[in-house]
Amino acid sequence: MNLKKKPGLITLLLALALAAPAAGGPPAGSAGAGRTPLLRKGDRLLMTGDSITFNRKYSPIVETYLLACHPQLEITCFQSAIYGENTDRFLKRMQATALDIYRPTVATTAYGMNDGRYGPYQAETGAAFLANLKAIARTFQQNGCRPILGSPGLVGPKLELEYNQTLKKFNELTRQAAAEEKCGYADIHGTMREAWEKLRKLKGDDYDLIGRDGVHADWNGQMAMATAFIRAFNLPGEIGRIEFDLKKRQATANEGHAVLETGDNTVTLESRRYPYCFLWADHPTRILVEMRTVAGVLGFFEDFNRFTLVARNAEPGRYRVTWEGWSETAKRWGGPSLVFDEKQLKAGVNLAREFDRNPFTNKFLELQSAVATRQEVQNLVPLKQPVPNHLLNLCLQEEPGLDTALLVKDPVRVQEILYRRILKIRTPIRHRLRMEKIDEPQAAQP
Repeated sequence: MNLKKKPGLITLLLALALAAPAAGGPPAGSAGAGRTPLLRKGDRLLMTGDSITFNRKYSPIVETYLLACHPQLEITCFQSAIYGENTDRFLKRMQATALDIYRPTVATTAYGMNDGRYGPYQAETGAAFLANLKAIARTFQQNGCRPILGSPGLVGPKLELEYNQTLKKFNELTRQAAAEEKCGYADIHGTMREAWEKLRKLKGDDYDLIGRDGVHADWNGQMAMATAFIRAFNLPGEIGRIEFDLKKRQATANEGHAVLETGDNTVTLESRRYPYCFLWADHPTRILVEMRTVAGVLGFFEDFNRFTLVARNAEPGRYRVTWEGWSETAKRWGGPSLVFDEKQLKAGVNLAREFDRNPFTNKFLELQSAVATRQEVQNLVPLKQPVPNHLLNLCLQEEPGLDTALLVKDPVRVQEILYRRILKIRTPIRHRLRMEKIDEPQAAQP
């Protein structure tokens, strides 16, 4: 990293980096009607990249989204990342340490940060990056795998913001490679820029989307990265839709949800599909809570995380909506409540956005933790490192009697065992929606 910091330029450089529009119009892969989903049922998705991917932040977000929100697609995810890697190094190892091991049918890349060499843009390094990225795309295609090329992201104020101009150029080269090789494209750079610009307006010019060392984004920036890939997948964003006729006491739900029972003001359901869940607003780990804010400014709830309640024949007035989960320990229902009027309920309330804690939250967080643990094992594969004891112990909990002396040298088998653990965690959730009228509409003032 050969750029020296110039504190007086930070505000100007950040403004330039965020205000400059990406070349070629709106981001390819952004949510839009009529676009064909890039993922298919039964796909094996491989996520590749450098240390930003290796750190297991955006990749567990993406994998958990697919597991929880779209289980009907039966997509299996894998990760192959090495810290310090660039396109040249990945191109040399991808066959032996990724393709031959995981046999992916679709793959994402997230390269360019190291390819730019942390300095001003050089035509020579740009040409090498473009050639390598196109060769990577062709190698995937020759192995029956559909590539989705992800651009580099952004650096933050702890590094030199001039480098974002280099990364902007590498983003354009990524878009070019995707177009020329006729493959998918994920605009990580543009999505992070969009989030940072909106959050600076919302929270002030000092808001830092990257943090830490200026390169490896923290959870808020990684949420933006994950959103870029989820945009590129172009999957339908309606995760759940529950329609409840309060007069007829009848309810319907879309695929992945079964109506178990209806009452005067309640509907009980069992759901295989979860909404994407975040930590609740008063959770002490603020950087994790901030993921929800990033999702909000990027339209994540509207585009990819709609869990909608529609009330038919609701009389005028306000209603207390309680979203309850069943406690097997306490043998009772319980959950948070919010108030909506009949117009909101008739139009449809996105429960995933309105309730920051819900009956799915605890199971979802358990699932995401298990996903990150399995990806920890997958990080060992290209490095040819032994499996540590804490991961071997998880395998023994799943399959007592395993020979750990053999497993310690076989991270590929370990991650297969841990995948079965993930599927055991992802169980249907029983939940209940209760709608209680609490007042009449207020008379109009003369």
